[in-house]
Amino acid sequence: MKDANGKWQKPPPPYPCIETADSKMNLDDFISMNPKVGWGSVFLLPDFVHRFGRHSNC
Repeated sequence: MKDANGKWQKPPPPYPCIETADSKMNLDDFISMNPKVGWGSVFLLPDFVHRFGRHSNC
């Protein structure tokens, strides 16, 4: 990782970056909130809470 000044906090590993012929860098796909990009689902907060929230019988 780099610090706020762009200098390496620790040196990068000596091996090359992991990449394929189709993808050089896909981090933006994982953090995108566009439901048409990447994998998984994007939920509105109420839908997220309904699906993953704790359900109590009390």
